[in-house]
Parts: sequence; structure tokens; C-alpha cells
Amino acid sequence: MRFSFQLHERLRLAGVFSLLFITTVGWAADYLSPEAIIPFGGNLIVAEATANRIVSLDPGVEGYPTVQVDLPGRPTGLTLARDGKTLYVTVDAETGLVCAVDVESQAIRSIPVGNRPKSPVVGPKDTILYVCNQFDNMIVAIDLIEGRTLAQIAVPREPIAAVLSADGKHLFVANHLPAGASDGSYVSGAISVIDTTANRVVKTIDLPNGSTDLMDICISPDGAHVYVTHILARYQLPTTQLERGWMNTNALTIIDAGEIQRINTVLLDDVDLGAANPWGVTCSPDGKYICVAHAGAQDVSIIDRAAMHDKLARAAKGERVSDASSSAEDVVNDLAFLVGVRRRLPVAGNGPRGIAVLNGKVYVTEYFTDSLGVVDLDPESVHRPT
Repeated sequence: MRFSFQLHERLRLAGVFSLLFITTVGWAADYLSPEAIIPFGGNLIVAEATANRIVSLDPGVEGYPTVQVDLPGRPTGLTLARDGKTLYVTVDAETGLVCAVDVESQAIRSIPVGNRPKSPVVGPKDTILYVCNQFDNMIVAIDLIEGRTLAQIAVPREPIAAVLSADGKHLFVANHLPAGASDGSYVSGAISVIDTTANRVVKTIDLPNGSTDLMDICISPDGAHVYVTHILARYQLPTTQLERGWMNTNALTIIDAGEIQRINTVLLDDVDLGAANPWGVTCSPDGKYICVAHAGAQDVSIIDRAAMHDKLARAAKGERVSDASSSAEDVVNDLAFLVGVRRRLPVAGNGPRGIAVLNGKVYVTEYFTDSLGVVDLDPESVHRPT
């Protein structure tokens, strides 16, 4: 109670725009822990993890949710049916659930799905839902009409996020941790690609050696590219570069969604400023920007998507695009690759995780301060941390 009140006062006195999740009686719950977030019309739907609820917020009205729905456990992921009438929420309860929430009435229908469900994705048809069962190492396909499991699809280790291809034929799944021994010559998390017709893995895309802690995945609005946030550990190097954070770098991997292959991996760190714990990733609706929340750095990266891809293509042709990169192989080690194509904007709260774009603004859920951070997509805008 006191913590949330102090946060509200700090932001109000600073004269900046903020959103604080407050119950309908005007007082904040002890802890809310906002995590997943999605846009819905002109509002934002936010999963408050430790409050065991979801809320709908109007960004133009500070503080108070317009709708609040209590859940039987911790919400871990959100998605909407294509017709916008049903919200699907994965819930980490005693038995993992998907809660189908009627948007109009807020009535809830619960479907059991397994251990630690996350990242619900509506399939090619609105009648099928895919869910990541993190600790079962399984993707579950659910028949939403009958409320039963259609298929269980094994993946390497701890699926944590998924996204459907534009044509609906493939589901790209980010596996949180590498499978196998941790002291091998090649240790990497992977992307599992599932054929949604056959409900089986048809390809595994390995990330660069040392890739771990995959956190989120998104697809560009044109369906051309998939983006994955993760950590890239330099575990085969001697520990001589700790002052620059070189033992663990923070990365974004780019995948060609049509060819189903990795294009390259870029570093999100700057030479003198780490971008710790990249978490949520999304694209702006017009496809111009890739937006990444840095949970350990309290800021957001906004990347010019076309400029980044142009730079990657030129490097692949052998053109020098920075002091350190004149080939595709150089890019993954280049801390200056994103210079000129990326802005890093600070937010006022702590622990930005989930991310969404609405009406020209980027919203991030600040897990540890029960708040939303807001940054402007417009590169000409004057930014103040909010």
C-alpha cells in the first residue's frame, strides 16, 4: 500500500505521464507485478501476475482500470481471438489452465492444459489454441470448442513464447534454455518450428553458440521476419573482459520466416552501456520499428527495422558497415552495429518486461514498481522517462 502510494506521488510531482494499477476502490493491491500486455482497441489489457488478475486500461485515463477480472491463479500470457470476443489467458495455478474470458460479460471458462502454461497463440482457425507448457517441454494444441487437448508436441527445453506465421502454416517456438550438457562445444537455445497441419516439429533453428534465456518472440506485420530476444554467453572465452560485460551480451536474433532460417544476430548492448535482460519484443503496427524492453537496464530499444535489415544485407555482401563489421560473421560480435539505427529510451519504473505499441506510443509493464512505462515512437519527440 505505502509503496504504491509513494510511487504515485513521485510520478505525479515529477509532472510526467504515468499509469498506476489501482483497484476500483482507489487503493493499490500490495503487489500487482504487471507482466504480459496486449493492445485491445484503444485500450491495453495487462496481466497482473501476483494480483492474480487482468485489467483493461484506457491510456488516456491515469490510474484506474476500466475492467478488472480476477483469475484462479497467476496470469502468464494473453491473446485475443480474431473476432475480438474472447480473451485467452494462460494461468499458472495448481493445475495449469487456459481461461477463456468473454470480453463483453467477463464470464470465464477454464480449460486444463498442463505444467506452467505460457504464451497462448490462436491457431490458423479460431477453434485451436497453442500453449507453451514450459516445464513439460511441450506445446499443447487445444480444441477450443470441445475444451480438449488435440495434440502434445515435444520441444527441446522450456518453451516460453510462440508466434504464428502470417500464412498460419508454422508456429515458431522460443525454447528458454539450451538442451543437453552445459559444458559442450556448442550450447544454444533453439527455435522449434511446428507444422500446424501435422502438429509436429519440422525444423529446429539453432541460435549462436552460447545463446540462452530466450524470453520473447514476435513476427513482423508483413510476416517476413521473426525476432527473438535472448542472452548470448561468451562461455568459451577467458574471463578477461568483465569490465565491459563481455561474458554475457544481450541479443536479438532475426529469422527469415519464409525460408525458416536464421539471418543473423545483433547485439543490443552499447560499448559502454549494457542492455541487460532483453525481455518483451514487438513490432510497431506499420512495421517500421522493432521495440525491445530491457528488464535489467530500465529502458527500451526502438530499432529502425528497414535500416537494420539494410545494414545486415550489406554486411552479408562483404561491405564494411561499421568499424567491426564487414561480413555477416562479424555482426554477432559488434557492439556498435546498431549505432545510427537504434534509440535507447529510459523509463521511470523498474523491471520493464511486457511490451505493446498503441497509437504511436510504446508501453512496457514495469514489474517491480507496479507501473507502466511509456515512450514515444516518434524519433523527433522530446523524451522524458515516464
